[in-house]
Amino acid sequence: MLLVWVGSAWLLGLILASITPLKLWQWSALVASAACAAIIFRKDRRFCSLFILLCTLFLGAARWASALPKADREHVAYYADTAFEVQITGRIITDPDVRDRQTLLKLEVERIWVPDLGVQKPIAGSILIATSPLKTYRYGERLRATGLLVTPPAEGDFSYRDYLARQGILAWMPDAHIRSLGMGKVNPLLEMLFDLRRVAFDEVKP
Repeated sequence: MLLVWVGSAWLLGLILASITPLKLWQWSALVASAACAAIIFRKDRRFCSLFILLCTLFLGAARWASALPKADREHVAYYADTAFEVQITGRIITDPDVRDRQTLLKLEVERIWVPDLGVQKPIAGSILIATSPLKTYRYGERLRATGLLVTPPAEGDFSYRDYLARQGILAWMPDAHIRSLGMGKVNPLLEMLFDLRRVAFDEVKP
């Protein structure tokens, strides 16, 4: 039973960190506070157990925060906000989000080319691309996207930057010109699930 509670606390911590914009150092401080409280109340089994579970929860959240990508020279987000047009090659890793005015594509990046900076090399990370909804794209399709790479906005009550960061995305291309390079590798199970969801959506559309 104890393992079930501990495992549940860990998973809850992962979920909490994915929807809460706290930094790694903040989660670490909560871990230390819960651990100290567990030591202080070690003679009271009920309170000690509670703080141990809280410590586990915060550890799970800290683990999530530590796994978020860092925008170093080997990450695509390092080249955001340069004011230079970039060309990115990558693969669509989720089902395209088709809307009335645009289609949003999550791209796992393979290479980047920034002619004005003399940069052309393999690169890591994922970006979000916004493009015209007039053309159909598929999960697993490889693309070459050209446009300005920018940091997502953080103004107002809703921070789009934090929202995307929790999905591992630190940069996006809000107006991309795209060329398809054919299909790349796909996960057959995900491909089947996306196809089923698309069929279900088409059936309920008016």
